[in-house]
Amino acid sequence: MMVWCIVGMALERKEPLHQIVNRLDIMLPGNRPFVVPSAVIQARQRLGSEAVRRVFTKTAQLWHNATPHPHWCGLTLLAIDGVFWRTPDTPENDAAFPRQTHAGNPALHPQVKMVCQMELTSHLLTAAAFGTMKTAKMSLLSNL
Repeated sequence: MMVWCIVGMALERKEPLHQIVNRLDIMLPGNRPFVVPSAVIQARQRLGSEAVRRVFTKTAQLWHNATPHPHWCGLTLLAIDGVFWRTPDTPENDAAFPRQTHAGNPALHPQVKMVCQMELTSHLLTAAAFGTMKTAKMSLLSNL
């Protein structure tokens, strides 16, 4: 149930969380509606990152395998790229993702480094790895 909420949050980033839950008609076990918006936030926090990682991995594999990608000399066309994501400025994120510094000045927000593998013709992500700004890209690549 909360995984659908995470997907909805990605698709409707400007909508409040309780509206996403209402639109997706997400119910608690026993078909009970959420009583207050804070219940959604607490359920999302309990979900954790492992469930979201598993959903990404499974859907990426299914979509990649189900798509007839063009090949070059019998090879699938893949690329690797990286990006930095700013995270909310919270003590928890500061502890998990130390701020990068430039000329002795810390960044305004904690950042996450992402390295991903993508099929070039469809732009489907086939794998992704995350780390702190201090994590070397080559180290993240070995996790793909």
